[in-house]
Amino acid sequence: MQLLIEHNADVNTLTQSGSSALIYAAENGHTGVVALLLKHNADTATKTSVGCTALSLAAQKGHQEAVLLLLAHGADVNTPTNKGNTALIFAAWKGHKEVVNILLEHGADKDTRNHQGDTAVAKAQEGGFHDIVTILQEHTSNNLPLSPDDSSLLQLAHL
Repeated sequence: MQLLIEHNADVNTLTQSGSSALIYAAENGHTGVVALLLKHNADTATKTSVGCTALSLAAQKGHQEAVLLLLAHGADVNTPTNKGNTALIFAAWKGHKEVVNILLEHGADKDTRNHQGDTAVAKAQEGGFHDIVTILQEHTSNNLPLSPDDSSLLQLAHL
């Protein structure tokens, strides 16, 4: 990679699916390559054809160091995919507790809903990640239902 960059390769060249070298490196946890690409101004906002960014894919795979590097270089912590999933929703859904904490520390919106109406809490519940549910609930800023079929709808009806 270094050799290509030294010979003026464009670090933001995209594949047909919209992926870039940064997206591939972040998704696969190649932290050294992520750092090198970011040093040479790789675009953290690039999205794949389904709307995934390097950050959302690194979060989904639990690559903490890549997540930290991307955030330090200005990656938007709340960018949604085409289905409305954010890096936080992916990390919670896949059970990556440390990534969830990192994203929350960097301003991830824990109340964001994807296009199915699910929050990060709902996805953590779905995956059986009770420790993540607790972390997210402690950070949730309102008492709205976690998903459209959440039992708290019944609680609201009794108010």
